[in-house]
Amino acid sequence: MITRRDRFRTFDPIENVVRSNPKITVKHNFVVKEIRGDGKRVEEILVEEKLPAETSETSVMKVDGVF
Repeated sequence: MITRRDRFRTFDPIENVVRSNPKITVKHNFVVKEIRGDGKRVEEILVEEKLPAETSETSVMKVDGVF
């Protein structure tokens, strides 16, 4: 799960469900810049960490879906 902020903006019970699921990895302060795939399914995303402009970093993450 990619979030643009440094924390969740949800009720605690929902956050607890997400954090307790071993299939979900949470990454705070990231922005999705590009979705990549073969035209039928998503394979990876290009993300940028929200840091000061002069130090922002991009990376590629393998994913199974985007919503």
